[in-house]
Amino acid sequence: MSSICFAFNFNIQRCEVEVGAEGQIISEGYWPLLKSLSDRDIKSNLYMSGYTTNRILEIDPSLRDYIAARLGSLLRIGSYTYTHPIPQLLTVPELMRQIKRGISIDEKVYGVKIKGFFPPEFAFTRQLIQLLWECSVEYVIVLSSLLGRNYPETSEAECYKPYAVALDAKRALYAVPVALDLPEAGKRFFKRMLLGEISPQKASNDLFSFLDSHDDIFVVLERDAETLYVDELNSGARGTRQRFERFLDLVSENAARRNIPIVSIEEHLAQYPPERFATISDYLGNTKIETFTEGPSRELWERTKAIQQRLLAFEGRMLPAGEEQLLEEAWENMLLAHNSDGRIGFWYSDWKPGEHQAVQSRRDFIEKHLDEVVRALNRLEER
Repeated sequence: MSSICFAFNFNIQRCEVEVGAEGQIISEGYWPLLKSLSDRDIKSNLYMSGYTTNRILEIDPSLRDYIAARLGSLLRIGSYTYTHPIPQLLTVPELMRQIKRGISIDEKVYGVKIKGFFPPEFAFTRQLIQLLWECSVEYVIVLSSLLGRNYPETSEAECYKPYAVALDAKRALYAVPVALDLPEAGKRFFKRMLLGEISPQKASNDLFSFLDSHDDIFVVLERDAETLYVDELNSGARGTRQRFERFLDLVSENAARRNIPIVSIEEHLAQYPPERFATISDYLGNTKIETFTEGPSRELWERTKAIQQRLLAFEGRMLPAGEEQLLEEAWENMLLAHNSDGRIGFWYSDWKPGEHQAVQSRRDFIEKHLDEVVRALNRLEER
């Protein structure tokens, strides 16, 4: 039996929004999104960066209460790292800390066991799978196209079914494909619908044309949770919420007519645990690394690399209690400094290159936390 899922990733550190102005994202993005889903009893998965969860608690804790009241019935919580870094720019200790810190914050705040992980930019590596296993994560979000790239003979429909990625004979993690593109609908059809480039009716028709042509697939529809607010700010697109709600209505009506359930990822995996295994090659993410390391971003990245090496030199050392705290302070600031939205230069992507530019306060946020890392390291080296 086929089924549908809605998944949303939450990164409140948007490059277009000034540091300190994130309340707009909550009021004009997160609240409308969650109410639109709740009013229609539509189940969905929410993948929170730990930083986003902390900011929600600081700005509008009633949103946390709203989410918590619906956990297990309409909503499921997963992790989206701590500060939304670019995984391919991280050392292994940094990536592990990003994963563990994000998970620990959401588990504490929401009182649930985190089972799913959404990697920024859909980055996928064997090292990531190893770290997620060590953190007791059960599944990871991947691009539907990854399976096709590694197994060209795989049928189109097979790319939209979860599979298992094995670490060894006894350990494996589930990989859940997200349908950014669909054969009938084309590339980024969900995003293009929200932007007004195609109508909700066409997006729905194309979705169900695909579902009708296959008997047993799992279509996960994914978008940034900020999109109801940010698309207007970023591209000038108006009417995003109206198009989104019209699409939800059409999907609900068509799914009910066809007896296709709208479920959470956890529900689908529990009912249909993947039986096939796949070996997937590393994928460094949707956005080219030059976006964060070249052009306007080069000087900041070169400074970051130098500080990374200084910090890593302390990894594994036995330090007195007071110095251990100072080292943890350095690590915390390093994790904060890795936020991708303050590092964007020219946007190298096959999806609207050059579309995004970081506001100055986002870049200042990165610089400030790098300065704090340096201060902590200087004090450690003086002792």
